[in-house]
Amino acid sequence: MKRRFLMSRSAVRILSMLIVLCCASAIVRAQFSSNVQGVVQDASLAVIPNAKLTLKNLATGIEVSTTASDAGVYRFSSLAPGKYLLRASAEGFQTTEVEITLLTAQTVAVNLTLAVATATEQITVTAEPPVVNTSETRIQATIERVQLQDLPLKGRDGLGLAALAPGVTGYGAQGGIGGADNFANERMIELNAAGRNLSGNQYVVDGLNVTSNIMQGTTNLSPNPDSIEEIAIQTNTFSVEHGKASSIQIAVTTKSGTNQFHGSGNYLFTNQHLTARTVFTPRYEPFKRHYLTGTLGGPIVKNKTFFFASVETLRSQSSAATSVRTFESPQFVEWAKRMFPRSLGTKILSEYPMREIAVTGVSRTARDVFGADCGTEKTYGLPCEMPLVLTGLFKPSIPRNGVHYSFRGDQYLNNNRDRLYVNYYKKILDIYPVILRQGIRDYVDDDVVPALQANWSHTFSPALLNEVAFGYLRMQGRRRFTDQPAMVLPAAISIGFQGEGIGLNGPQTWIQHNYNWRNVLSWVRGSHSLKFG
Repeated sequence: MKRRFLMSRSAVRILSMLIVLCCASAIVRAQFSSNVQGVVQDASLAVIPNAKLTLKNLATGIEVSTTASDAGVYRFSSLAPGKYLLRASAEGFQTTEVEITLLTAQTVAVNLTLAVATATEQITVTAEPPVVNTSETRIQATIERVQLQDLPLKGRDGLGLAALAPGVTGYGAQGGIGGADNFANERMIELNAAGRNLSGNQYVVDGLNVTSNIMQGTTNLSPNPDSIEEIAIQTNTFSVEHGKASSIQIAVTTKSGTNQFHGSGNYLFTNQHLTARTVFTPRYEPFKRHYLTGTLGGPIVKNKTFFFASVETLRSQSSAATSVRTFESPQFVEWAKRMFPRSLGTKILSEYPMREIAVTGVSRTARDVFGADCGTEKTYGLPCEMPLVLTGLFKPSIPRNGVHYSFRGDQYLNNNRDRLYVNYYKKILDIYPVILRQGIRDYVDDDVVPALQANWSHTFSPALLNEVAFGYLRMQGRRRFTDQPAMVLPAAISIGFQGEGIGLNGPQTWIQHNYNWRNVLSWVRGSHSLKFG
């Protein structure tokens, strides 16, 4: 049985390799996932072999070079999205330049036509990029930086904009542990495609798979929108490198530093008065949210070393659902103070009163509890008509605070033959449930999600490139008590008071680990582009 299992696993590896070779044109790795390819030719459409090509990133000044094959074919692989200047030259021909805009996970075909130059000419021709990209057949949409800035974002989350992509159904309703915004854990977004439900969705941030290992189709990390460069959404022709998706694949590319210092600062406030009412929702429960965000990026060493950092803070308060509660009456507490001033029960009722609660009526009187014994010596003269247990409505206001921050660094070495990239995200969310009684030791539900990714690519030759990447995401949820002194309650006879809202499931901790690693070798052979990994 063991040998048969090993043979089966080997067969799966071979099959996966064949699939990678067949599908190498549709690779999606989010951060360095774009490609430029094409053919260099003259005016008669005859190919020009061994032409020299240079691709320059206009934001960072980083240049990479390659040489066209004998068939005039060239390819630049593993590129970040952005604006580039492509330059082609060959002996006896005029130099041609074309400006290209690359999107996340996009392969652009740019065929270059070089004009013949005379012996005395030194001319540079600026060409136009192709209007129709013939290198791709995938159904996809890219949400760019301008759209992230201009479009309304529910809960400060850009992932819901995937509803705008072709082939996607659903309206992007959100839910998750601890809320419905980009601070929540195990976030579910009501989007689907290809006949699958949301459990078939996959989320990738800079090549790191942040889809939950426990709840399929949910994301464990939602970067703040000010740190996002682009969001690419695909509904078919998925890459086998991220082959878990069967509905929608959402790939997020974060912002990077450039040769110019740049930054931003934003403050957003919203509450129930700024929310549009409908016929079905004539009023909203009170809430308020304060978002404060900032970003900064730029060069450490121009054309070589870059950084980008972002931070987002949340300070909010929302109304929880109204609940019906039963609790002691003030008359009963005063009677207990007179009759039993030193008893533990009197101490608890006096020192730990109920929080503000709207009284709706009397649940039980002394007669209801003690029957004919009320007013007698057995009950120490407790008046029969005295209300003991009241009924009221409790509507707590729950604080919910969080912070997102990230740091990214890019380093280019050895004449840009080596590229190092590191990105670190961390999200902290604290929720403070309200205990019914004042003074009882409160507890906090806090979630901490750190995510780290490192990527190293090395160019052996213009036709051979290797990329190694490692990613780790740790999601931790914890229920812990505050520094208030604990109140110890002995076993007692109940006369109808409800629990104090503390619960029996704390303190507690749960942790989820996500590991990702990848090694991909890209090889351009003639007119073919092959990938092994």
